[in-house]
Amino acid sequence: MAEAIREKLEYDKSVRSKPVKERIVETFKREVSEIYSNILEKHKREIQKALMMDIFKQAKDIPPKDVAEFVREVSEYVIEELRKSKGKS
Repeated sequence: MAEAIREKLEYDKSVRSKPVKERIVETFKREVSEIYSNILEKHKREIQKALMMDIFKQAKDIPPKDVAEFVREVSEYVIEELRKSKGKS
């Protein structure tokens, strides 16, 4: 919690020193990034479900527990990579 407060204060300080146009752009970019992250979390279950269904169709002899674990790992990896790539743009 203290780290989040510190980050917020640093962000506010850095934004305050910028011209108005840059402040608006910076705030917009931050909001878009947060929304993107929330969308990924919201759809994580749907991504996992679709992936699991596809795997079950292709690999009927793999135990469901193993498929579920694999799907969880893959979906976490994909979501993390999407977050990283979004942060680079």
